[in-house]
Amino acid sequence: MKKPKASRRRSTGDSTTETMKKKPGGRASKKSFASRPASNGGNGSLSPSSSMKALARHSKLAEATGRFADLYDFAPVAYVSMDRAGRIEEANLAAAQLFGMSRGRLIGMPFAIFVWREDSPLFLHHLLRCRNSEGRIETELRLKNAGHEIIYGQLSSVVIPQPLNGHVLFHTSIVDLTERKIAEAELREKEAELELIITQTPFMLTRCTRDLRYRYVSRAYADMLGRKQEERVH
Repeated sequence: MKKPKASRRRSTGDSTTETMKKKPGGRASKKSFASRPASNGGNGSLSPSSSMKALARHSKLAEATGRFADLYDFAPVAYVSMDRAGRIEEANLAAAQLFGMSRGRLIGMPFAIFVWREDSPLFLHHLLRCRNSEGRIETELRLKNAGHEIIYGQLSSVVIPQPLNGHVLFHTSIVDLTERKIAEAELREKEAELELIITQTPFMLTRCTRDLRYRYVSRAYADMLGRKQEERVH
């Protein structure tokens, strides 16, 4: 009886080894190396695990950038970023609302447009200090919105280098002090009215400290003593 011939089928694991035929002299042919699976160090391609790690890092960076953008856009305080010439490069929604125009229109405009004319020297000095300092620069000045309404504001700027182009931006917060300034002006006005009333009253009025030192005397009281008002106040 004839023996059955051995099967010519090859297992999958042997196919790579079988194809690495050698040339005379013991060297493997170039074609044999092409059949090898790519490795991380062989041709510079990333392994699946390295690709997944890089993708995860990119995803985390994108998520952090998105959170920062949301914080910047929806912050209750107005923020703008200016270049060295004072031109607006970035602005958040609060800044657009403060100046009464869309954020798209703000981008590229000189910030000096929104400075009250008489306070322009204060703003130019603020820019000069930003260019020559790495710390926080603060200035109080009057601004105006698109309707030419006065805004009392405090600029607080810090210098942020831009690594991609080598330039710098002045990230600036704008605190609206208008309501506080109006309240202070009204208080001073009321105090002046009260001072006038007390000064002109015919009654003898005094205000003393705990140790009975005069803090205020009315004119009638000073006249009674034959002294001037300022002479009785210590």
